[in-house]
Amino acid sequence: MRKIFISYRRGDSATSAIGIAQYLEREFGRGTVFIDIDMKAGVNFPAVLEKCLVECKVLLALIGPSWLNPNDGEGRRRLDDPNDWVRLEIARALTRNITVIPVRINGTELPKKADLPEDMRGLVDHQAAIVRTEDFRNGMAGLARDIRAVPEPWPWRHFRALAAAALVFLVGGWAVLSRLDWPIFRRLVAVQVGNDTGRASPPANDNAPTLLRGSISFRSEPGDYIGQGKSWDVTNADGHITATVAKNSVTINFHGDASWNLDFVAPEGKRIETGDYTGATRAPFNSPTKPGLSVSGDGRGCNTLTGRFHVRQIAYAKSGDGIEQFAADFEQHCEGQKPALSGSVEVSAVRG
Repeated sequence: MRKIFISYRRGDSATSAIGIAQYLEREFGRGTVFIDIDMKAGVNFPAVLEKCLVECKVLLALIGPSWLNPNDGEGRRRLDDPNDWVRLEIARALTRNITVIPVRINGTELPKKADLPEDMRGLVDHQAAIVRTEDFRNGMAGLARDIRAVPEPWPWRHFRALAAAALVFLVGGWAVLSRLDWPIFRRLVAVQVGNDTGRASPPANDNAPTLLRGSISFRSEPGDYIGQGKSWDVTNADGHITATVAKNSVTINFHGDASWNLDFVAPEGKRIETGDYTGATRAPFNSPTKPGLSVSGDGRGCNTLTGRFHVRQIAYAKSGDGIEQFAADFEQHCEGQKPALSGSVEVSAVRG
């Protein structure tokens, strides 16, 4: 059951959101965090949103420098649209009395109440946390402690079932209940209530991130939104490099003075292997029959993209849920534009 919902804007804090989600899954267990990149293409987002809000006890509202004032392309602020997803997520959480924690990415100031729609103004009444790139681990350790301190919500659906049983007791009298097998009944109630203790069972084959050594390079052409026309070369000496493997994808993350996220996705039903992957579109929203790619960083991500990547080398861990070696070249173009962000990654697992 999911317990932590991450609300964020892709153009504002996508990289931070992914890093925060990965950290929290390591802390609380696989499946305890909801972030929209987990959703498959074609799902009904409003239905998923409602389901996840019912199941969660904490919503993290990630607020970066571009969270408040992005527009819809026609000069209107997105938050002023009642159907803006970030607004819907936070407003619904506030009305459900879910614990909402504003997370100030790299110290971004909280918005003023007057700058928020009325149904979101309660957001700034909640104590905020701060997560900074340069002190990511300490910031996340504090956030994890705060989440653990949030009491579990009373399992109302089980309360309703018990209330119905009580009604039967009152109406039907002892003659009805005397027929019940009480030891079985008590065990059933214990199991139902015990399922909401909030303890995350260790999952089988949890795809925990693998710590890596190696290098990642980026070359951004003038006009490219993600790289801002600059170039970077980073190694494990500059920060932490990790990899996460899913059934058809490899994700490389770098956390240092800046944060970068690289998603390489094979068509559905296939695993990432050596070779060329052309015609890629933005992961994780790529067509099931096409590869996906997404390179994002410093709070910037493409809404749509086209690209390709070439996997030069890959060696999976024996367990199948990690990698020993990975080397790839990539190129992507945001929003169908000509300027490219290209680069390469060459890493190997740290053992011992």
